[in-house]
Amino acid sequence: MDMVSLQYIYFHASIKELLIFRDNEHLPFVAMPFFIMDNLLFKASGVFLIAMLLALNGLIAGLVTDELRRAWGNRHKLSLAAAASFVVMALFWLIHYENLLWPKQIHMYLSAAFFVLASRVLVGIDERMRSAAPPDWGRIMGVAALFSASTFSFGYGAIGWIAALMLVVTGRWPWRATWSLLAVFALNAIVYAAFYNYSTLEYHSSPLTSIGSPLELAKFTVVYFASPAYALLNNHMAANLLSLAASLAGLWILFRNLLLRRHSVSRVELFACLLMLFGFGSALMTGLSRMKFGLEVATAPRYAIAQVQFWIGLWLIAAVTLRKPLQAWKTPIALSCLAVAGLFVLSQVRYARMIEVMSQAHWQGVLAVINGVADDDVLSREIHPDRQAIEALVPDFSKRHWSVYANPQPWWLGQPTRDLFRVEAADRCRGSLDLVSDLGRLKGQSYVEGWAWDKQAGRTPEWVVLVDGAGIVRGLARSGLKRPDVERAFSAAAGSAPGWHGYVAAPTPLAGTEAYAVLADGTSICQLTRNAPPKAGDGVH
Repeated sequence: MDMVSLQYIYFHASIKELLIFRDNEHLPFVAMPFFIMDNLLFKASGVFLIAMLLALNGLIAGLVTDELRRAWGNRHKLSLAAAASFVVMALFWLIHYENLLWPKQIHMYLSAAFFVLASRVLVGIDERMRSAAPPDWGRIMGVAALFSASTFSFGYGAIGWIAALMLVVTGRWPWRATWSLLAVFALNAIVYAAFYNYSTLEYHSSPLTSIGSPLELAKFTVVYFASPAYALLNNHMAANLLSLAASLAGLWILFRNLLLRRHSVSRVELFACLLMLFGFGSALMTGLSRMKFGLEVATAPRYAIAQVQFWIGLWLIAAVTLRKPLQAWKTPIALSCLAVAGLFVLSQVRYARMIEVMSQAHWQGVLAVINGVADDDVLSREIHPDRQAIEALVPDFSKRHWSVYANPQPWWLGQPTRDLFRVEAADRCRGSLDLVSDLGRLKGQSYVEGWAWDKQAGRTPEWVVLVDGAGIVRGLARSGLKRPDVERAFSAAAGSAPGWHGYVAAPTPLAGTEAYAVLADGTSICQLTRNAPPKAGDGVH
């Protein structure tokens, strides 16, 4: 939905307004050039942005793993490989599905990556300071630039600044270095205050009000960190108890490492503390601004990148400090790691199924747009609540052949089938048009459903076209729906999701309109029957 808002500004406002776009309380200025690049170079497909998301996630995984390598050395390659696997699993886990698959979320990953990179440089500077080396002003200014980039990618970057200043102050850095970082932080705060979208205070929680409810903030934090635990354990009580224990342990570790033994703590422990501070700070920031929406908002998948960093930080502390004491427990620990890996696999399967359902729901919205059908319920839920914004963007995308209009399928509408396809014999495929309905809400337009199977290719056709009596394509439909009845009747179709759905901008019952499956070669079609449920032994094997 937020992509619609961004694209509306891109097409209908100035480039200046886009570059200083304010996303609720966040100022993602650094992310805006990436959106522009995706539009101009990749036709607003989102492919570039998603590739960047994955690359940034890989960078975070690499930085965390390399910090552990510094602590362990190169002699423990097997242990390091196992540790790296867990970091990668945690970061590429499908709990992050909103972030990893939603192009707009690049601002969160830019912020997180800049923060982790800045933290690496910061602990390196701190290590030099403790060895009485003179301040490296190039690195200090580099840290300031990275934290600033994090802040102006997503608001969580401000937490990085606060965490860094805590480390600098408790480490008793030379006053010039400390005041230089404080000055850049103050400049960040002034710019943020100047551009801040104060209207968000009207429909989000006011931080000044929320801060007066410390118990509610504590509950929010526990639920916030419980989200990844629940994704693994699939049990709310166990996840909340584990989160509570981890939160208390994290607070004690921060107090111990940053105050009680600051000058003896190792580099990797400081790095882990910064990750945990980022997690605690993001929980606090989210709670202060979202408290009015209830505790369930703490479980939103878009926050997983911050939640997981807390758990990774805690895990780094355990890996470094408990590695030697637990040498005698190698076998139980190895079995425990395998059990956790198994839980990751089960969690991935659950998320994959959920994402498949969500994908089909989103495609229904896209099909409504392509077919020009005013299914407002679906459009408001899957595309954007402002129908006028959608209507304004469709011609912007279509005339440039961007987004879904970069593909050939939307351009089939209104074209004679003889100019697009070769009609094959009906026995090349099986399937039918099973449902034509106005869904009780469409006015003079129709929703269609059915199933299809390409016998020669042995798979489900991706697209189905609805053709009127004059041979003109009047509607598009796409496959991917589960059809247990079809899968029971045809063993070859099991697990293939042979159901399809779409729209036709014409009233029911669509007399004279026929459905044709677009076969695997993309240039031929095969007519489907109408209202013919599948039967076992019907010729598909």
